[in-house]
Amino acid sequence: MPKIRRYKTYSFPFLAEYTTDYKKTEFLLEVKHLSKLGQIHLMLSYTISNSEINSLIEDGKLKVVTKVVCPTMGFNKTIEFDDKTNTKEVQFNSMALEGDVSATAYIISTDDISYSNNDLSSDWFDKPVRIMANNIIGESNERIITVKHVKSGTKKSIFKFTKDMNLEDGAPFKISLAEDEAIVFILPTGDWARFYQLRNKNVESIITLYIIPVLTDILRQMIDPIRFDDEGCVLAEAEFTGKHQNKTWYRVIEDNYRKAFEGKEARDGNIEPLEAAQTIVNKYAVHNILSFCSRNS
Repeated sequence: MPKIRRYKTYSFPFLAEYTTDYKKTEFLLEVKHLSKLGQIHLMLSYTISNSEINSLIEDGKLKVVTKVVCPTMGFNKTIEFDDKTNTKEVQFNSMALEGDVSATAYIISTDDISYSNNDLSSDWFDKPVRIMANNIIGESNERIITVKHVKSGTKKSIFKFTKDMNLEDGAPFKISLAEDEAIVFILPTGDWARFYQLRNKNVESIITLYIIPVLTDILRQMIDPIRFDDEGCVLAEAEFTGKHQNKTWYRVIEDNYRKAFEGKEARDGNIEPLEAAQTIVNKYAVHNILSFCSRNS
């Protein structure tokens, strides 16, 4: 549910989703994030659908900043965009952020200016407007991301097996990635019976039949199609990552990949996914959080 905002009366037009001072102009913020080598990287980008405002930003008479707030950790940081670009990448120590992190962008006047705009509503159009320096004249939508850290010391599995009575024997098993804590294998009744027999007697068969193929496919989907441009800014992230990166099982795989390959990132795709899956399972599947023994049956 969106926050309820109180409308404040300004002596100048104010651009926000909850005001009517502009007829069509929108001010939108997008935020993406990734965890890498003990750092949380935030990729911020804004759009303002008003050429006159954008020109004032390029001329340095207005500037755009983003306020990033993490109430859980008492974190509050303001990031300023350069006047020639609407994107910004920043990084913070991963331990500085935990839980919900909100980001909102603002348009701020840097000089005293006489202001007019062709998209102003009838309440402001053709009226003389004077804006003093350091006034906030616009506020974007609020974006919220969730930062989770893998908790060390736990032995809980990220692999969960269950059966579906409606699946016909011989049908392929299904995978559900909807849960936060675990990847769920959904087996037909016959496969479930075989799994139940193998779970304590032949763990290697479970690894070969279920874990390796699925983990390989997940690692393949985690690879970003494009990583960085010439200036080092993230251009894109895998759709799979955008959908699942805040889930515990994703973070566990990501963390164990780093440990298995001395800091390398699964998202970079430097290791062939099948080799990576086999290495991770061989190193961590029995004795740490990737264990999937009988307690999860």
